[in-house]
Amino acid sequence: GDGISCVVNYDNRTYLLSSGGSYYKSHTLDVYLTESCVSDIAYMLMLDDKNACTAYSKRILEHYDIDTLQILNESKYTENVKLLVSDITHKTDSKNVYIGDTEIHAENSKHCTAVRAVFGQLHILLAYGKTDCRNIPESWLDTDIFIMNGDIKNAEMINSLITILSDEEHEGTIAMRAYPDKKIDIRRENGWLN
Repeated sequence: GDGISCVVNYDNRTYLLSSGGSYYKSHTLDVYLTESCVSDIAYMLMLDDKNACTAYSKRILEHYDIDTLQILNESKYTENVKLLVSDITHKTDSKNVYIGDTEIHAENSKHCTAVRAVFGQLHILLAYGKTDCRNIPESWLDTDIFIMNGDIKNAEMINSLITILSDEEHEGTIAMRAYPDKKIDIRRENGWLN
């Protein structure tokens, strides 16, 4: 669709870094969580109230217990989402969240909407909307997995092992994996293409 849903299961906890996607497929994330036997979510990020980041958040907030909710730009949410968010006891509007050895950093400004998550040795970077990678903190540019959605400028600045393009223009999710010997694998949702 036109957004990213990103779920990480790490250290017996479920982290929801993004709950976005096509409005017409709002059941998709819920089905994935149900099939993965997830009953509560250790962490959920809400960057804004748009499809790219949070299209499925209302459904998730209604059906799951959320331990920590990181909120940016709550004033821009719809009244329905504001009401659901008000029931969460542990909310933070800080740009940085730490849970065990997990770090999650969010940046949301006019020219940069990005999230960097560190799970032990695994680094994940998400970029949304009209992000110019020149505005992403330099320490975030080396990452294991880079997921992007929208009009991402200067993406060549990102040094990643795996790059995932998620956008309606690409008619589904495309992933690229680069190897040290310069070999690149490209994958659509159904499988890897060599």
